[in-house]
Parts: sequence; structure tokens; C-alpha cells
Amino acid sequence: MGAEINSRMRLVRLAQFLLERTDDTHPATLPDMQKYLRTFGMHPNRKTLYGDLEFLQAVGLDVVQKRTGPRTEYCVSMRKFEVPEVKLLVDSVQVSRFITKNKAEDLISKLESLCSVHQGQFLNRQVFLSNRVRSSNESIYDNVDRIYEAIEKDRKIRFHYFTYDLQRRRVMRHKGNWFSVSPFAMTWFHENYYLVAYDPLAAKLKHYRVDRMTDLELGEGPRDGKDAFRDQDIPQYTNHLFNMYGGEIRSVQLRFPNDLAGVVLDRVGEQVILIPDGPDHFTFTFEVAISPPFFGWLFSFGDQVQVLSPQSVVDELKGYLRKITEVYREK
Repeated sequence: MGAEINSRMRLVRLAQFLLERTDDTHPATLPDMQKYLRTFGMHPNRKTLYGDLEFLQAVGLDVVQKRTGPRTEYCVSMRKFEVPEVKLLVDSVQVSRFITKNKAEDLISKLESLCSVHQGQFLNRQVFLSNRVRSSNESIYDNVDRIYEAIEKDRKIRFHYFTYDLQRRRVMRHKGNWFSVSPFAMTWFHENYYLVAYDPLAAKLKHYRVDRMTDLELGEGPRDGKDAFRDQDIPQYTNHLFNMYGGEIRSVQLRFPNDLAGVVLDRVGEQVILIPDGPDHFTFTFEVAISPPFFGWLFSFGDQVQVLSPQSVVDELKGYLRKITEVYREK
């Protein structure tokens, strides 16, 4: 039994060595493997290692044999994640505002372990954790875990929701009273993580920034609003919103110059129908939550764009412009 356990441990250590220490440009010889295994009190001969390598190949580890002059070398060529894929994941962590700096460093370190140590060092040289705006709420990871647990167990949740004052102190919304909702989905939008949940008091779906939640607890189930969630296309729901800012969703027709077609497709989606309107413009219709961020998006294009219909949205836009003009009117 002792020999069998030792054999299994040797295979584990050998696989660990190959995964951690080798890649296409950093192969290892049998003496390299023997030296590594000796640190664990193991002394296999070359014949034993040949058999171990064949076994690891048979069970799916991509061990490749290379000839470099008189030397025979081995390495793991293919992994579950290639270096460009890991770099893509690292970049995603870097740009995620809701991930705190400490957690970002921890996650990137774990992602680097998916490569060999040599590839990990290369990735590390490419990592730049800038002083960009990041969340300071370290409890966000516990929040995400509890939210998914509540969804799985068909339970409601409750939490306190906060914003910040001028002194960067947390200010609880609703005078510190609990928010009690039925969670259904998590969505990523404009660098923030949101919970989509049913609010029984408003009798509709709402969204909440996960990094602004605190004291999150599982409540009593079952969840409310299952029909409302079942009838809602979540990607479409978020696409209607600007900066996740709520508002009445209405069908709006807009007129844009042709050179902004790419901007429209990026924001609204490639499924929208663009209708030529003269030689230099096009129109399109889409559903959107009427809100200040939506008007702000339109204002960013100056006089190049125009709301054509409905007239109620045109009137709201004019009223919003008048309010802004009043702010800058000379006293």
C-alpha cells in the first residue's frame, strides 16, 4: 500500500512540475524532473519517469517530447487556457470598477497560475493596476455569493443600500430601512455589477448596484414576481437603460447623420433597422427608458441629432434644455 501511495504522489508531483515549470519555450529534461522530485523525498529512475510520462499523456495531459541536439526534453504544450485567453481575463479584472484593488491583485495572481511560471512572469510584466476609480466595498464578493444562493434556494433577500456624502461617508438610503426584494439575475453594465430583482412594493423589476449593498441577508422564500421576470428579456431590459437609470420605457424615433451609424449600432445593437433619410441622414426607432442620461447622450452630439417622435419626448427634451439654460442664465 505504501508503494502504491508513493507512486500516486509521484504522478501528482510530476504533473505539478510540468504544468508549473514548463511550456513550449521552457521544456525540461528528465534530470530536471528527478531534481524536483528529490525535494519531496522521491528518487525515481529514468525508466520509471518514462512510464509516468506515458501515463500522464494517456490520461489527457498534453506532454510533448522535444529533441534539442542530443537532449530529450518535455513540456506541457496545451492548457485549458492559452496565454492570450488568460490575458483577456486579466484585462477584464483590471477594468472592473466593482473589484477592489486588493481583490484585483488576488484574482490576477490566481489567473497567472493557469500558466507556467515563465508565462506568468510575462503576464505580470504586462499588468498595470492603475489608480482608476474602484469600489472600496470588500463585502461585494460575499454579496454575490449570497445572491446566487438565494436564487438557487428560491429565497428573498434583504439589505441596506447606501450612497456617499461630501466627506465620503456612507449614507443609507430610505433612512436606513431594509430593502427587501426577490433576486432573479445578475448583470454587468458599464463597469458595474447589478442585481435585477422584483420589488413587491413597486410591483416591478428594479436593479441595484451590488457594490452599494451592505448587511445582505437571506430572507424568507419563496420569491415574488416570477411572472414579471419570466416575461422580461434581461439583455433587452438593460439595453433600454442609460447608465442603468430608470424611467418610463417608450418607443422613440431619432434622426442621425450617416457618419454616426457606428455609434448608434454600438449603443443600440446591430439588430436595429437604419432607414435612409436623404443623402446624409438616417432614422431609426428603438425602445428606451426616458431619463436624464438618455438626454445627456443625445446632447453629446450637439445639433447633429434630432428626436422626431413621440411629441411627448420632444416636449420633455425641450423642458430639460430650459432647466439647463436657467442654471447658466446671467443673474
